[in-house]
Amino acid sequence: MIINRDWKIGKLAKQTGLTVRTLHHYDQIGLFSSSEVTESGHRIYTEADIEKLQQILSLKQLGFSLEEIKETMENSNSNSIRVIKIQLETVKKQIEVQEQLYRRLESMYELLETQQEVQSEQFIKLI
Repeated sequence: MIINRDWKIGKLAKQTGLTVRTLHHYDQIGLFSSSEVTESGHRIYTEADIEKLQQILSLKQLGFSLEEIKETMENSNSNSIRVIKIQLETVKKQIEVQEQLYRRLESMYELLETQQEVQSEQFIKLI
């Protein structure tokens, strides 16, 4: 069985959850282009392109603007390991914040459930 390692834009959009319009936009601004184009003008994306797209989407998820992502991709030795490490660190921090919020909410819930008085400072901590 031969595995196809190339993707046309529609298939890539469908598999990544992006729209064709988004991929066209990324191409227009010089952020992400296909490595190959057929004689009829169809974009063909390769495995290397997919790796680059993953880096772009990871940086986007971290809050980078498209311009910042473009700069990062152009001006550094950006690679998957580095981008994934940054993303792991960010997700870990988000989990810690969520766990702290969970503990505060749980404490507040117990106070309210037992009809104990809740101070406004406790509500402020939740905010």
